[in-house]
Amino acid sequence: GGSAYHSGVPGEEAHGGPAGSVPMLPPELAHGELSLNQGVPRNAISLFLEIDEEGAVARRWHARSRIVNDDATTYDAFDADRTAAPPGSRALLARLSGATEADEMVAWCMIEYNAYFGRLLVEQAAVQGGAAGEGGEEGGREASGLLRVQPKEGGVASYAFSSGEQRRHSGLGIADYAHCSSPIRRYSDLHNQHMLFGSYAGGRGGVDGEPALKALNKRVAETAFYHAMVVAMELGYRCRDRPTIFRGKVEFAEDGRCLRVYTDKGRVKVPLTDSYFAEPLAKLFADSVHGDEMQVELCG
Repeated sequence: GGSAYHSGVPGEEAHGGPAGSVPMLPPELAHGELSLNQGVPRNAISLFLEIDEEGAVARRWHARSRIVNDDATTYDAFDADRTAAPPGSRALLARLSGATEADEMVAWCMIEYNAYFGRLLVEQAAVQGGAAGEGGEEGGREASGLLRVQPKEGGVASYAFSSGEQRRHSGLGIADYAHCSSPIRRYSDLHNQHMLFGSYAGGRGGVDGEPALKALNKRVAETAFYHAMVVAMELGYRCRDRPTIFRGKVEFAEDGRCLRVYTDKGRVKVPLTDSYFAEPLAKLFADSVHGDEMQVELCG
């Protein structure tokens, strides 16, 4: 078959069924054997944070671990403190992240995780590059990790090799940032975890050179465009009969500028590029900065 990263976008030709989002891995793996289902032990790569007396992160380290998800909670339950988490855990997360809402706290955790392993991937690539140089190898290059880079804040993000010069994610303000936290959902995370632990074999379907990297970025852009369209169209359909006012906030998200819309059914991120609402919204919020809040009236 094709490479793993070729999945993830809609298409009847992929599986002979109706158009829709195609998961990277078979559903029996993504939602079964590899998912953090409640009460089931799973292998993991855990990042640990040591917090000092001032409430700041004093040390970070990682380890292979065996974890059990005891409480398959929701964002709403976490916001309301209706979870089985130890007392004070939400307060600690709020203090560390500076956030007040559950999804923003989770986003902070993911950024911490991905930034930590991004640094390790860059260090690993430097060691491999030095070893190759000492060995006098010509014309070849060790495979390396995939960083998520964004040269300009609010611009489009893409993947770049951790052995290259392009490393900064301007929107996050991080020099070395790599998707590592979701290996059942994104190819880059699966690639990076294999790179970190020396199990990446390369070859069939892997991203080893510039042509494969270009193909990956193209596929990821197609997938992001599809999902942005679906989210925006669903929101527009809800407002088809009458205009509806929502609370909104402009954000410089990981993959570009977006509008977070707070609805009665949850929080929705609407990209301000390449989506159903993008052109009119982008003009309205051209002068807005990260964190600006406003009321938004949407109609389908």
